[in-house]
Parts: sequence; structure tokens; C-alpha cells
Amino acid sequence: MDKKELQEKLSALSPKEQALLLQRFKERSLSSAMSGIQPCQHDATEPVAVSFAQQGLWFMEQMEGASHKYNMASAYHLKGALDCEALRRALAAIYQRHNALRTVFFEVSGEPRQLVQQSPLPFQQIDLSALTAEAAEAQVKQKLTENSRHLFDLSRGPLVRFELVRLHSQHHLLLLNFHHIIFDGYSKGLFLKELGIGYAHYKQGGTAVELPPLPIQYRDYAVWQRETLAGTIGEQLQYWQHTLADAPALLNLPVDDIRPALPSGRGRALDVAVSKDLTRRFLQLGRQHSVTPFISLLALFSVVLSYFSEEQDILVGTPVDNRNKPELNSVIGYFLNTLVVRNQIDLNQSFTDVLASVKTNTIQAFSHQDIPFVQVTEHLNHTRSLSITPLFQVMMVLQNKTSSEVSLAGIDIAKYGAETTTSKYDLYLTFRETDDGLRGWLTYNSDIFAEQTVTAILQTFYELMESVVIAPALSLCQFLTPATVAMPVPMPQSHGVETLLGQLSTLPPEHQVLADPESGITAGQLSMDSDRLLTLMTDTGVLPGEFVVIEQTNLRQDLIALVACAKLGCCVVLDSASIPIARGVQEQLTVLTGNISQTGLAWPRRRIQIEELHSVNNRQVTVVRSHPARMMYVRLDGAGALGLAVHDTEVFSQVSLLQSAVSGASPVIPLLASLADFDRMLLLWFGVVSGSVVRPVALGICRDIFALVDYCQQQQFDWLLSSGHLLEELVAAYPELHEDWPRLNRLICRGSRWVDALVTKLRAALPEATILALLTSHGGLFTQAVSTLPSEPPQRLRFTALPGRELSCRDEQRNLCLPEKVGLLCSTGGVAPTPVGAVLTTGWPAVDQTCCSDVLAKASTDGTLRLQGRKHQQHQIRGFSVNLDQVENALCRLNGVKTAAAVYLADERGHTGILAFVVGTQTDGLQPERLKATVKRQVAEYFAPDWLLVVPDLPRSANGEIDYRWLPVPDLAELTRQHFEPPQGHTEQLVARLWQQLLKVDAVGRTHNFFDLGGHSLLAMQLIDEIKRRFGLPVTTQDLFNNLTLQDFCSCLETMMHIREHNAVATTSAETFDTFEY
Repeated sequence: MDKKELQEKLSALSPKEQALLLQRFKERSLSSAMSGIQPCQHDATEPVAVSFAQQGLWFMEQMEGASHKYNMASAYHLKGALDCEALRRALAAIYQRHNALRTVFFEVSGEPRQLVQQSPLPFQQIDLSALTAEAAEAQVKQKLTENSRHLFDLSRGPLVRFELVRLHSQHHLLLLNFHHIIFDGYSKGLFLKELGIGYAHYKQGGTAVELPPLPIQYRDYAVWQRETLAGTIGEQLQYWQHTLADAPALLNLPVDDIRPALPSGRGRALDVAVSKDLTRRFLQLGRQHSVTPFISLLALFSVVLSYFSEEQDILVGTPVDNRNKPELNSVIGYFLNTLVVRNQIDLNQSFTDVLASVKTNTIQAFSHQDIPFVQVTEHLNHTRSLSITPLFQVMMVLQNKTSSEVSLAGIDIAKYGAETTTSKYDLYLTFRETDDGLRGWLTYNSDIFAEQTVTAILQTFYELMESVVIAPALSLCQFLTPATVAMPVPMPQSHGVETLLGQLSTLPPEHQVLADPESGITAGQLSMDSDRLLTLMTDTGVLPGEFVVIEQTNLRQDLIALVACAKLGCCVVLDSASIPIARGVQEQLTVLTGNISQTGLAWPRRRIQIEELHSVNNRQVTVVRSHPARMMYVRLDGAGALGLAVHDTEVFSQVSLLQSAVSGASPVIPLLASLADFDRMLLLWFGVVSGSVVRPVALGICRDIFALVDYCQQQQFDWLLSSGHLLEELVAAYPELHEDWPRLNRLICRGSRWVDALVTKLRAALPEATILALLTSHGGLFTQAVSTLPSEPPQRLRFTALPGRELSCRDEQRNLCLPEKVGLLCSTGGVAPTPVGAVLTTGWPAVDQTCCSDVLAKASTDGTLRLQGRKHQQHQIRGFSVNLDQVENALCRLNGVKTAAAVYLADERGHTGILAFVVGTQTDGLQPERLKATVKRQVAEYFAPDWLLVVPDLPRSANGEIDYRWLPVPDLAELTRQHFEPPQGHTEQLVARLWQQLLKVDAVGRTHNFFDLGGHSLLAMQLIDEIKRRFGLPVTTQDLFNNLTLQDFCSCLETMMHIREHNAVATTSAETFDTFEY
């Protein structure tokens, strides 16, 4: 029967028949034909094998170290006359009845083993009744935190803890905690049921509580599973190998921070509540299409995941209780298995189409549930990373109605709410059906998600549920586009060149506009000299609307030329020397120059030397502005953008932004000579509009960070407009300059590349300063950042629009994105910055046109945006989607790193990798391999560069941006050859040969990473076992993770050898060997 026929037959089943079929699949395991599980013949004091599920948890614990993320903690408020002794005896009875609760775990020959101990009940009573209400509340919070974050020791135990906190004679708190390796959700229901029975029995004065004897213990199940399932899972394994072939390694949801190297387990949770009416209508929709509630919810959740990840291939995990034999229904232990449901989601389809597909895939997955998940992962040739769970990172479960509530005779009991602080997955959506509708919670990984992102995902889930109920046959994409977008605030008509001229006319003639010993100028001189230049230009034949180049000038001449061009209505071209301009275009240009012998253009229409103004007689010039637009020719960045024409209203929008940003600051405007022409022009105009004094800072001072800081102190500057490059220099110099640090309370920075790490370092250097960021994107889009105040956490800069603009995030088809969905940063309103060539040939674009940039961003519900990197920096590397901006950010977080640039490399054989260039804060001291290893310990390994070069500086464009085109990128094959270091010394050579045979690779170098070469959990355990046997050292899998490269791992082994020799504990030396086999 092919898939289509199977789908047709499944679709014909009613929801009741489907539920029965799923239950039959649970009951009909491959092992159901065998005899029931019998108590194992091993002595109770003899260690036995762990189950497959326990093996997975045990390995993660060994690799990550003790963690609270596998705790199953809960708290209950007990109100009434509690019999504390009866409660203790009931707990003790359960503790003795279920051997799993007294089990510990340790390693034997590289494999985990479990052993049941005879240990006292881990029960503690705490009396807080003598404390005040406030003090008791504080103690309770502390106890709840201690309980949820308790670190269990798997090898020593106990792996449970019980605490009874007395608040009052009628009020107690019962705190429970179990390690997941001995407990699961179904076990909780058993435990609470037996606790209620035992408490009632002992409260009435009974002796030993009488419960039906357990047919088996959990250790019997583990031994049975190992012995009976080993040879019967071939057919199911083939299904999973086929179904999960080429599955994506990671679901790329819109995260808010870089994923750490190892998941910390930190998490938060949001409550989920679907109204009774919507629940009824949604589940009724499923029944109409013969679909169970679980499949309906999974289909809807998969659609939401597809939308936010922009991926069609969606894998979601779901737990199954795996208690498919009657003798397991009364046993406490960790029986859960995990299934992966893989669905192809097409947002152009209707929800009913998606339901049919998800239904087929789900039933097929449940029919192959016997094979343990850990076995599936180990038999797949799948891209792995220690930073994520294999195959899926999102779970969903619809809980059954088995009671997990405790009932104690004569006691009112209520769950005592404790905030969820752990998460094993990126997202874990839990549902349960109640009389009031669907309820549950969405747990999320707080290492990578902000609450607002997860809230937006959940809100989209609610809204989509309502939409598909109303119109299930419509295309899903119609429901996933915002209905409206806020209109931009219209730009005032007078906000343009007239603002400049009007403000200039109101300044007193003696007002110093530009304060410079060599090129200073007053308002009166500026008005007079600009009129003279205007006369000279009209006498030479320059007309309104023509293009005028300003070059080879000082600041005084720049200011005169800008005002004269504004009066005449010409379009100003800046920074022409760095941009090749075609001869035909040059012949249309007029050049205003301070040195006619050094002009950069060979064929302009005319040249005018500004210093000839003294020969011009003042007279009134009448100008008719038939072409009101002015533009500036701007060098944006090093990514290939040659220049953009910027309308004068857009320029004055930025001038207004500067004016509001430094409101109340010193009336002196510091103008750094190292700024790009466009920024210098902005500050000159800002000086005129604001009536402030512009004070130039010489280039020699700007190039010496120590001299610049000293000059800022002398001039008492309290704000600065800077490039990103200068900020990097400031941050690098901060440790040395701490005592002499300038008292800047506002820092305005412009750039196309914003590194979060730089912002964090700036906050440390300038804790009292407000940081305002101006973003210049690859497409010329200008935005402003919300002020990053000292009281705010050092998170990403949040961007909002300039006056007169409306920012939005849009997909590739230019559709608006819902909140927190990553899209291209776009702008509507005003006149969009346009390539110069287009303006010269076709004129300005229409007002209010939508302009999309190369910048990726997420829009929040409060209207602000957060940057996510640049689209051209996004690449697929080793099966993961990596944005090189995030790689650079990870490098810049490291101590001693001033800045970094990352590039993507690929060759004709399909090999790919990341090459990073790093500039240190000091001239020496950075070791590339150590730096690379440090990054891998802090962030997911796929963010770490494959090759790292320490360089004295990076090539820069005219405005201080990194010019990626001029990075010295070598050939990929040559780079690989140069960076291969063969093993050195006896230990490295022996371990390298061991890695080669385990990992089946031709060569292992000193800097190779065990897991990058294909290592995984089982191979890591085999490696550690062999090293213990050969070297006689107490090495663990955690030692391997902490020392990922061959060089570092062998150094760790040699340290252990030296300690052993020093202590004379053992004298056995590692013997030479040629080969070994598994």
C-alpha cells in the first residue's frame, strides 16, 4: 500500500476510530507477542544495565555536568490539621516500595549501570511559624528556588527530596523533587495516588499500608528492554531512517541571542488558555475532518512554526508513555519514549489540506514507536551539535486525563505556583483539556528567547486558530499577514532647505558658526561669502537643479559652498573622489574646489575656485527654484554600495534627530575630521540650524585615541558623533584610560554593522551615557535607535523610524510580517535614498515609496525593531543557517578582541567554512586556536570559525566601515593545508590514532575537534572507556567536552599523568598499541 492509499484509508476513519487506532498502536508493540516482563535474575545488590531512555539522560548529565533542568519539582499548599508523622510514614512507604526512587547510576567499562541502594528517607521538616509574615514569605521563596534548582548527584543519590515547611499550625507547604532519570509524568500520578492512600491509612493508626504487590521493578524493565528489543527493532529502524533522512538539523526560529555551546536549562513559561467556545469550535473542526484533538493542535502549531522559521520541513517531538504492558502501569520510573513527527507545511495550502497530511504522518509515527529514540539518533547520519537536541528542538504534548492531583484526608490542597525556571527544549507546548477549554503552558529556552518573542508566537497561534475555524478552506498565508500598517507621519513642507536659510538669517552677524583658528567663520561672513559664491556660480552659468561637486576644500569652504548651493537650488555631490564617475556624467557636473590644480574630475562642465570670492562684487541675485531637490553623494559601506542620492528633506530629518538627541547639552558641536563627508555635512548644517558653535577636531588628534580623549577632556565635550571604528578604539583603550575617561553623557554612533558585544562594552565604559545609534544599511535606509539608558539591561539596540518615516519588516514578497517574525527592514515615507545613477538619468522616486534594505530585523508590538544581522551575511554551513554578523558578535564578546570580520568560504567540491579576521586590543597576545576554542565553549560550535587569523587592523572604507572586499582571503584548500598541525609527542600520537579508528577519518590534527569530526555520545563513551583501559586515568566525558581539540584533550590527560606520578597512586604507563576494534 503506497502513501496515497494509506492516507485515503486513514482519512475515512472517524475521530473515535483514529483514537482507538492510536491506542492499538501503543498496545501493539513488536514485543507484545512475547511473554510478559519477569523479575530479572540478577541479585538486588548487583548493578544492571540502564534503559535506553535513561542512557540518553545519563550521557547528557556526564557531558554537561550536574544540572537542574532534569528536575521534576512541585509544591503544594496544605491547609488544615496535618498529621506530619502520617505524611512522613506515607512517603517512606512509597520510597521503599519503588526501587527506582532509591537508584543510583555509575559507569562500568564505559557503560552506565544502575544500582538500588538501601538509604534513609530524604525527608526534612522546617518550621517557619515563628517568623513574621514577610520573613516567612522570603524564606518560602528561597526554599522554592532551592528545591527547583537542587543539583542531584547521579552516582551518590538520593535522586529524590521531600521537604515539609510549617508556616502555621493549619498551613504547610510540601515540596517534592525527583530527577527525571527515575521519574516521569505518569509516575507523578502514581506517586500522589499512593501518597493519599498511605496518609489516610497511617492517620487512622494503621501499621504497614497494604497495596497490591508490584509485579516488577523498574530495573526488571530495563534489563528486559535490553535483552528483548535488541534484535527486534530492525524494521522500525528502517522506517525512521527513511522518514528522517536529510532532516534539517535545526529549526531556525527568530531567536534573540546567540545559542550557547551547551544548553544551560534555563527557561521560562507562559500560560496557555483557549476560550471554551474557541476550543469547542476548533475541536469540532477536527472531528469534521476525522482528526483527533492532538493531530489538530499539532497541525496548527506546525503551521505557526513554519511561518516564523520560514521553513517548510517541520519536525516536532512528542512524548509517549511507552507503558504498553499491563505490568508497567503501577511502576514508578522513567518510561517515556520520544517520537518525531515530520511534516511538510505549505502556507499556500488550506488548513484542511494540512490536517490530512499531518494526520497521515502522525499515525505512521505512532505505529513505529517501539524503538527507543536514543537508538534512532545513533543510527542516523545526522548533523549533530552539542548545543541542541538532535532532530527536533520543539515539543508538543496533549496530556491525558490521568489525575496528577494529590488528595489527603481532611486537608485542602492547592498547587503552590512556582515560576518555571527550566527548559530542555527551545519550545515545549503542553495542552490539557478542561471544562473551561484548552489550558496549558508554553515553556521556552530563556538563553535564546526573549519573552516578547514567545508571546508573539503564542498570540499568532491563538489568532490562527480563530481564523481557520472561520475559513478552514482558505489559503493559510491569507491569515498570516497584518491587515493594516500605521501610516507614516507626514513631513512638514517647510522642513527642508528653507529651514536652513531661514535659521541662518536669524543668527546675529557676530555669531561664531565655525570655531577654528585657520578656517573659522561667523554668521555674517557666511551669509556674505555664500552670496558672493552664488553670484559667481550664476555668472558662470550654473542653473538651479544642476549637480555641483564639492572637493579639495576645508570646512569653511564646505560650509560656504553648501549654503550657496542651497540658495541656488543645486544638487550637492560629496565624496566624489572615492567613486568612479563616468565621463558622460562628469561632463554634466560643476566643481566647486578649494584647489583647482588638484581636482579629482578630469572632464567637468566647469570649475569654480571658491577662494576667488574676494573678487566678486555683492549684488542681489534672483533665483527661481524650478528643481527643489538637493542630494548628497554618500559612500555607505564596504559591501559594494557606491553611493546614494539623499533628498534634502531626508537630510534635515537627520539634522532634527541630532538636535533632539543633544537637547540640553553643551552648545559646542565637536566635528571629528575622521568622519565621512556626509556626517561632516550633517554637523555643519546642524550648527547653522541650532545656532551652535561647530568646533573641528584635527585628523591627527582623531587618529590617536589617547590624544582624542585628552582633547575631549580639555574642551569639555559632553557628546560625540562617531563612527563604529572609533567606538572600537575607545572601548579598547578604556582599561588604560579609565581615570581620564571623558565625561560623555551622550554618544551618537553611525554604521551599517552593529555588534551587540560592542554595545555591551560601551555600556561598561560609559555607564552614565545615553547611546543613540544611527543605522546606515546596505540599501541606504536610515533609522535611529531608541536611547539605550544606563538603567536598561545591555540588550540589543532597538530601532525606530526617523521623523516622517514608517519602518516595517517584510518578507521576500514584500508582505508585512507579524510581530517578532524576522524580515527585511523596510521604510515607507519621505523620499527613499536612491542610487546616484538613477537620479541622474530618471530623477527622484515617488514620495512615500517603500524601500527594502539588506538588514534583517524583528518588529515588536511596541513599534520598535531589533536587528538580526544582514541578509547577505546569511549562509548554510554544515547544515546550519549561520549569519556571519552573529559570528563576529561572538568573537567581539571575548576579552582582548577589539573587532572582527567573518567571511564565508566555499570551493568547487562543496566544502564550506568560516574564516575570521580578529584585531586585538593589544599588539600581541592573541592565540588563534585558543581564541577559537574559547568561542566554542561559549556559543554553539557552528558559530565558531573554522579558521582564525589575528591581524593588526582591518581594511576600512572612507567612513570607517570594514571593507570586506579588501580582506586578504586565501584559497580554501591552501588554508586547510596551512592550518593542519600533525600530532606532537607520544600521547597526542596515540590518541590521534584512537580518534582515527573510532571516527573513521584519514587524519587527525592537533586542532581538530572530536565532535566536528563526527563524534557523538556513544563514540565519546567508547573513547573514554578505551583511554581508561589504556592509560589508567580517571577521565570522564566531561573532560572531553571541556577539551574539545586533540591538543587540549591530550594536555588534560598528561596533567592527570603528572598528578598520578606525583602522588604515587599508580605507576602504570600507557602502552603502545597499533589498533583495536569494536
